Amino acid sequence: MATLSTKPQAHANSRFLRADKNLHRSFRRNTTLTKAIDNSGFWKRLFPKMAIIELRKRPTSKDVAQLAGVSFKTVSRVVNREPGVQAETREAVLRAMEELGYSPNIAARRLASRRSFLIVLLVWGGHSDYSAGLQAGAQRRCRELGYHLIIETVGLGEESRTVEQLCALGVDGVLVTAPLPRDGKLVNCLRAADLRHVLISPAGLHQDSPSVEMDDERAGMEVTCHLIGLGHREIGFLGMTAIPASACRQAGYLAALAAADLVPRPEHDLESKRGFKSIMESAERLLDAAPRPTAIFAWNDVSALAVMMVAARRGLQIPGQLSVAGFDDSPPASFVWPSLTTIRQPLQKMAEAGIDILVSGDRTETPHLSLPFELIERESTAAPATVD
Repeated sequence: MATLSTKPQAHANSRFLRADKNLHRSFRRNTTLTKAIDNSGFWKRLFPKMAIIELRKRPTSKDVAQLAGVSFKTVSRVVNREPGVQAETREAVLRAMEELGYSPNIAARRLASRRSFLIVLLVWGGHSDYSAGLQAGAQRRCRELGYHLIIETVGLGEESRTVEQLCALGVDGVLVTAPLPRDGKLVNCLRAADLRHVLISPAGLHQDSPSVEMDDERAGMEVTCHLIGLGHREIGFLGMTAIPASACRQAGYLAALAAADLVPRPEHDLESKRGFKSIMESAERLLDAAPRPTAIFAWNDVSALAVMMVAARRGLQIPGQLSVAGFDDSPPASFVWPSLTTIRQPLQKMAEAGIDILVSGDRTETPHLSLPFELIERESTAAPATVD
C-alpha cells in the first residue's frame, strides 16, 4: 500500500507559521498603528478572513500630561479629585483623558492613595422605591468621583457580622439608609470598627454621626396643613410602630392640628406593624372609626395606597368622600388613580451629599445637612363632602 508524503504539508505549515510570526513582529515594531496589509496584497491573499487591526498601546498618565501640557503630578491630582487644581487646568486634563481614552489604573490608585475607592450603600431589610432613589443618587455621584458603589442589605441581628465583612473589604465609607432601629446597634458597630459612615434620615438619632436628612416633622405639618386648608377637620394619621421617621411625621401632624385648634382623636391616630397585611388591617380600623375621617395622612406612600385600596373596597370615592395623602413620592404615587398627593423627598440629592461627605475624608467635623422637601398636590386630595 502506497504511503503519502507529509513533507509538502509540513512545508506549507512552516511557511504559514513564519508568516504569522513575522506579522506579529511587525505589530510589535509599530506601537501606534500597524499596517496588517501591505501594498502588494500578499497578506490579504494569505489571510483573507483577517480584519485590519489597529493596535494602540494603553495610554498612560504621562501621555495625558504631555497632551494637556501639565505635569504628571497635576494629572494625578485631577484623577484623585484633589483640591487646589485650577478649573481650566482640570478641564484640559479631562479633555486629554477623553481624547486618549485614558482610564486610571485602579490598583495603582489604591496603592498611591491608600484608599480602596469602594463605598457601600447599606440598606435595611431589602429593596424598596425609597432605597432605589438613594441608590440612583449614590451611584451617579460615585461614578463622577471615580468610586465604585456596593449595595449591601442588613437586618436585625446581622449588624456585627455585616460590619466585619465591610471591614474585610477595606471600604472607604458606608452610607446607611433609613429606617434606623432605635437600639443603635449598627451605628455602635460602625463606630467600634472606626468605619467612616453617614446616616440618611436618622430622625434625630445618633447625633455623633454625620447625617443627611430632611425635616420630617415640618413636612408632616405641611401635609396636615394642606388638608386643613382644604376644609378637613376630621383628619386621620396612619403611622408605623418603631419607625423614628414615622414618629417625626406624626409629631408634625399633631402640631398642625394644635395650631388649627383641632383636638386629635385617639381613634384617628393609629400605627401599624410591618407588612402590607398589617397596614391594610390598620386602614380598616381607621375607616371604621366614628366619626369616620374625611382625610387621612399616611406616613409613607405604601400605607397611603393601602388606605386607597380599603376605601375602594368599601365603595368610597377618592377624593369625593375621602382625601388621602402620602409621603415619599415613590413611582406608584404618580400613576395610581387618582394620583397621590405626597411629600417629595430629595432622595438622590441626599445620597449625593452623603457620598460627598464620605469622600471628603474630613473627620474633624460631624456635618448634619438638611435638604428641602416639596409638597406635591395631586388628585387624591380635595375639599371634604358630607360624611355619610
